[in-house]
Amino acid sequence: MRRRPPGIPWNEGVSVRERNGTQFYMVKSEPGVYYDAQGREVEPSAAAAAGFPVEEQVRERVTRERLASAEARIRREVHYEQVKLHHEDSPPFKAEHAGGGKWIVVNTDSGETVSEIPKGDAARATAEAEALALSETLWMRQAGFSDEEIAAKQSGAGSAGGAGGAGPTSAGDPNDDGDE
Repeated sequence: MRRRPPGIPWNEGVSVRERNGTQFYMVKSEPGVYYDAQGREVEPSAAAAAGFPVEEQVRERVTRERLASAEARIRREVHYEQVKLHHEDSPPFKAEHAGGGKWIVVNTDSGETVSEIPKGDAARATAEAEALALSETLWMRQAGFSDEEIAAKQSGAGSAGGAGGAGPTSAGDPNDDGDE
């Protein structure tokens, strides 16, 4: 009996094929990935010559990878919604009237002003939208989103119900600059 190649997780099930005295292995949890007797990955063409249904197994691997990626994305979305729900009443950034029609965006933890919005027709709405976008960015980072995913969501390319399309958060006239 031949020895088992190193580095192959035998407890996950292994398919073995032989051609011209050389054995090839495929771990069933990794369809479309093939190994030689030394545990090194081999080209799919060598595995096909040994009788593995390579095209079918590569399709299965791609399907599994796409499903795993989709599941991870869904888990990040769910985590984001949980973080957002938990912190919605006390967001990390908020818009505050600074007098004279000017609005600022403040980091609620440090009290630091992160942005100043000059007096204008939509100063309040602009400040509120910016505060919401900053808060949602922080929540997405906490949920594990990459910078690329955050940018896509904020540009409106993300899934429905995401951070894209942020608008004013308080009731009233969005053009109200806070001065009477």
